[in-house]
Amino acid sequence: MFYFLFYYFFVSVKKDDNNILIILGANIKRIRTSKGISQSEPGRLCDRDRQNIYKIELDKLNITIRNLENIAKALNAKVKDLFNF
Repeated sequence: MFYFLFYYFFVSVKKDDNNILIILGANIKRIRTSKGISQSEPGRLCDRDRQNIYKIELDKLNITIRNLENIAKALNAKVKDLFNF
């Protein structure tokens, strides 16, 4: 049973256009680059390093709602803008 749950949740996660992490990361990158902001700037304002922002933009890192709110503030955007489908 454990193996099945581990495989289902950690291995078989499909990467497709409907994946919310892909959409979130793409929107963060779109907003950030449209404003001419480097990855370091929102990272510094959110008490994160540039690598974390990079990983979020590539849907390699899942973040909390609190961190999502901090990133939106650092980008001078609303949280709902990050989920623009």
